[in-house]
Amino acid sequence: MIIGITGTMASGKDTAAEYLKEKGCAHYSLSDIVREECDARGLPKDRDTLRELANELRRDFGADILASRAIEKIQREKPKNIIITSIRSAEEIKTLKKIPGFELICIDAPVELRYERIKNRQRESDFIDFKTFKHQEELELAGGANKQNIKDAIALADYTIINDETLEELKEKIEKIISFTAI
Repeated sequence: MIIGITGTMASGKDTAAEYLKEKGCAHYSLSDIVREECDARGLPKDRDTLRELANELRRDFGADILASRAIEKIQREKPKNIIITSIRSAEEIKTLKKIPGFELICIDAPVELRYERIKNRQRESDFIDFKTFKHQEELELAGGANKQNIKDAIALADYTIINDETLEELKEKIEKIISFTAI
């Protein structure tokens, strides 16, 4: 089983991935690939730097470079069940869909709820006001060719989950989509 997750900021993508990890999936994050590149270059890992560096990598090495690097890791490690997160462009999805059995889930939630979640999770890149949050999201939703373009990624999803309820309800929605008997 190979599941990809895309969606809006702070919608619950990482929470869904953690749940799937508990069910036995190996987790690969395209953002972790960018964070590794930040470490190699000595760059900070704030959201703007991550977005700009990811877009630079896409421009220099192809729009699907992050997906290609994830696939290389997957091929080396050969896990049985896989969850791939931080998918932010249609080109990444097109490359990942070449993997037999790949399914894409989009997770979304109302913007105000997502902003509350981002404030509560307190990641290094999350200390922003609502106006900045909305601006960052606009940049990520419709970035264009060789950039993050979550809007186009969402359009390619096989399934959509609106995560506006409890953690247990998110898990139930995931279970409706995925049969864990294959894990």
